[in-house]
Formats: sequence, C-alpha cells, structure tokens
Amino acid sequence: MLLIALLAHGLISTALIGALTHQLVSISMPALATSGFVTRYRGVNSQIFTHAICLLYVLSVVAGAWIYPDYRLETRIALEEMQIEWLIGLFEIKEHWGALGLLLLPLYRHQWLHYTDTERPSPTLVTATLTTIVWFNFIAGHIVNNARGL
Repeated sequence: MLLIALLAHGLISTALIGALTHQLVSISMPALATSGFVTRYRGVNSQIFTHAICLLYVLSVVAGAWIYPDYRLETRIALEEMQIEWLIGLFEIKEHWGALGLLLLPLYRHQWLHYTDTERPSPTLVTATLTTIVWFNFIAGHIVNNARGL
C-alpha cells in the first residue's frame, strides 16, 4: 500500500508540474501570430488550469502526508545513521516550502478567478512562485527517494 501511495504522490506531482508550467508559460509569454507547436502551447486559456492545479496540489499534499510517517520512521533514521545531514535538511526544506505553497494556494486561486488582462503581473508572480515551489519539491523528493527510498 505504501508503494501505491508513493507512486500516486509522484504521478500527481508530475501532473501538477505539467499544469503549472503550462499555465506559467501561457501567461508569461503570450502567443505570437506565427503558427507552430510553441505558439499553440503558449496560446491556451490559462484560467482553465486553476481548479485542476488547486485540486492536484491538495491531493499531492494528502498523498505526501499518507507516506510521511513511514519516511520519518524508516528513511530518516537510516539517513541519520548514514550521517547524511544535508539530505535530511533538503527534505526539511521541502516540507516547509510545500506548506508555504499550500498557504499560497487561496491567493493563487483568488487571483486567477478574478484575472483580467490588465492585471497580468499579479497572477504571473503568484503562479511563478507556486511553480518554483512545486519544481523544487519534486526534485528534492526524488533526490531523497533515490538516496534512501521507502
């Protein structure tokens, strides 16, 4: 069951990264008049991602909370015995950034639901911050899992 929760956490996080990155690219680099894959990638309605991103973020936190006790009891103790303090610290930073992203989620949702073209910098900054948090957490989680997985 733990392996299924870990895989679900990874898959949900991958979908979250894709949605957030797509939304950030579409708002920070509006589509040009030329045709092509990059133009179509940037030319989506970025507001449609808002509810999916909020749901995926919450599901990712719930899946992470499900596997967290096993990490604390198995992986962290093994990392402490191997004296890999920087890896433990990396995961601690990951936890804190994840919590800050969860606190940022209502502001993110509010700004996207009330988005107009004249307010471009505001949702862009919040989306960029949330995207950075999710990318950092994804990479940090993989580093810790590759060092000493569950």
